[in-house]
Amino acid sequence: MPTTLNGRCVCSKLQYSAKIDSPDDARTSLCHCSSCKRAFGANYGLTTKVPLEGFSYTKGTPKRFRQENGVIREFCDNCGAFLCEYGEQAADTFRYIMWGRLFQKQQIKE
Repeated sequence: MPTTLNGRCVCSKLQYSAKIDSPDDARTSLCHCSSCKRAFGANYGLTTKVPLEGFSYTKGTPKRFRQENGVIREFCDNCGAFLCEYGEQAADTFRYIMWGRLFQKQQIKE
């Protein structure tokens, strides 16, 4: 069943929508690389992978930061919260959205 996931930054200046064919299309994962640990300020990063074709910002325009390892993180220039990330290989196909910024967490398998 088609599903739309919505999320926002802390201050609501940025909002996004991710349309997926099924909740099974949104793969949630934990990443323990040093880059994610640093970005999330925790022992892992928790993201949900969604197809780029269904992802769009519905409010605002994010700032982008490219890390030395090629990972790009999109964030709010007002509150500093980052909403998604992607590597160079996934740039044209996927976005990894921050699980904690989603409104419909219960629709996604953890």
